[in-house]
Amino acid sequence: MCRSWHKIKRALLAPPLDSGRTAKRWSEQSADENQVALVVKHIPGRRCPLSDASGWHALVELSDTSDNAVLDEAMQEVLGRALELGLISDAVVASSEAQRDAMWQFRHSVSEANKKGGIGLTTDCAVPVSAVPAFIEAATTAVRAMAPGVPMVVVAHLGDGNAHFIPFFSFAEWNSVADKDLLAHKIRHAENNAAAALGGTFSAEHGIGQTGVGEMAQYKSAVELALMRKIKRAVDPQGLFNPGRLLPD
Repeated sequence: MCRSWHKIKRALLAPPLDSGRTAKRWSEQSADENQVALVVKHIPGRRCPLSDASGWHALVELSDTSDNAVLDEAMQEVLGRALELGLISDAVVASSEAQRDAMWQFRHSVSEANKKGGIGLTTDCAVPVSAVPAFIEAATTAVRAMAPGVPMVVVAHLGDGNAHFIPFFSFAEWNSVADKDLLAHKIRHAENNAAAALGGTFSAEHGIGQTGVGEMAQYKSAVELALMRKIKRAVDPQGLFNPGRLLPD
């Protein structure tokens, strides 16, 4: 756990393992304190692995053909250095499969917790990794110009800059909105603009879908759209595959 997204990246992006001990695969997830609180509150049996649930949290898993003890030693090395440098304030390493599973269950409970906790206007933006803090700041400013005081929930994939930035309304707050579709569109478009201004994209892992087709027309050039339409016609000449969900008309 640490107090800023900058520090998470500094703690984990530096080469953590000596030559010959590099993990073949990393899985890195992060969440802010609002997201952690939602899971703890709304999903029975889920608890934060750390004693302090504030700040930013990262979940990191290493995979390799090496013995687990080697990876454990390497991770302890990284965490020890990060603690010494003041990049993180607390950490825990799973010592059994049960503890590992509990950590991943916490991460996988995010969607359910958010549905139970209120109305989250989820987005799928991605920006260069170094630009994630600037994106969160810019998106927060843009959203609060339309919805003052609304809390933000952030769940991110640390390695590729994919940040699910979620303005989060209580059910009562959302029920009081006169034109829900219009507000949702304006908020998502503002977030997408923030990502585009930083060299990012409006769609990283969730695909386009019905809600993203209009945005695609805004952020892709005519040349890009024409090329994608040609490819689509080549593989789907009758337009049977996901009509209205891949490309704008």
